[in-house]
Amino acid sequence: MARVLIGWELGAGLGHVKRLLAVARGLAAHGYQPVFVLRNLVEPWPALRDAPFPLIQAPQWQPRPDQTGKPFRAAAISDIFAMQGFDNPDDLMPMVEGWQNLINLTRPDLIISDYSPTLCLAAYGVNPMVIVGDGFTMPPHDLPTFPILRPQFRETLPQKRMLGVIAEVQRRRNRPSPETLPGLFAAEARYVCTLPELDPYRAERKEKVLGPFETPPPPAPLPRKPRFFSYIASDFRGIKNAVRGLAEIKVPGEIYIRRASPAMKQALRKRGHHVHDAPAPLLDVLRNASAIIHHGGIGTTEAAVGIGRPQVVLPRHMEQELTARALEELGVGVKVSGNFAPGAVADALNTVIDDPQFAERAGEFAETLRGRGPIDNVERIVQGCLRIVSLGRAERTE
Repeated sequence: MARVLIGWELGAGLGHVKRLLAVARGLAAHGYQPVFVLRNLVEPWPALRDAPFPLIQAPQWQPRPDQTGKPFRAAAISDIFAMQGFDNPDDLMPMVEGWQNLINLTRPDLIISDYSPTLCLAAYGVNPMVIVGDGFTMPPHDLPTFPILRPQFRETLPQKRMLGVIAEVQRRRNRPSPETLPGLFAAEARYVCTLPELDPYRAERKEKVLGPFETPPPPAPLPRKPRFFSYIASDFRGIKNAVRGLAEIKVPGEIYIRRASPAMKQALRKRGHHVHDAPAPLLDVLRNASAIIHHGGIGTTEAAVGIGRPQVVLPRHMEQELTARALEELGVGVKVSGNFAPGAVADALNTVIDDPQFAERAGEFAETLRGRGPIDNVERIVQGCLRIVSLGRAERTE
């Protein structure tokens, strides 16, 4: 029985686990034994508790106390890695060895990585690797450096220095080292699962983008009267003004705030909005809404563009900011970021609801997506994994 180590190291939300779980089920149907090594075991537990796969906690970086007093602003994806120990070989070494020990214990025939740079380094040049993810988490691997995605900010650590850190760690381990930082993400197979229009590396990427992980939902007509749906998180740094802004919205809405306090819920219910105590079925609430307010998670974004809904995005980090920018370029969304006032949320929603061009463009783009036909990236990835393991076994028996 072939064993597959499935790793997730960075990022938040359920999107990583959902796509990895779909691939794991596909491989299990072929007799493979998936072993999950995950950044977070708690939040995805509702999706994982009935899955017949071992679950292991991934090595987790312990953040250092901030000495600068300045907010973190990433210019490139490498800046995120710099904040995870990639700026110092003495810090990176134990993280890599943690992953290496898990590889030694599980002895996988194949490793599947989703946004796991340290796992990629531990396995680099030794273990067969498949990398899956969306556009942001899978930068092009064939460039000399990671592209600067936000030129208004300075890099946290020069990429040349980071490459030196990686080389020193691999020297200590007597393992090969990538010649470039993007080369860390080279693999036997890579599956970039996102809409090309939302890919932040669309100007530089040469490899094929496969579209969303799953077929987007079909377009749906707008409700007869304006309504909105909002899905945000209570640990968002702008949550107070966001909640006040939602309370100011005059049209009725459905709202889900992850881990909302009773006071938040009560304040919004007093304004006549329907507040969900648990996550609402996303496609149902999107079909009943004229627009959505959210943070710009890729799964929610792709569902909204599939159904044809204008979007108001309150980004929490670089990836979501880039997604919001892409939606603005498509003419189907508005971004609200920075230290916004409470009224900015209501103003943005009024903009995308009152201006019919937003709904028209969203509907046109949804029809474009429907015209691209169904997507079966799960089966594509599963078959690719089967081929890699089969080739590896054939080489070992020669």
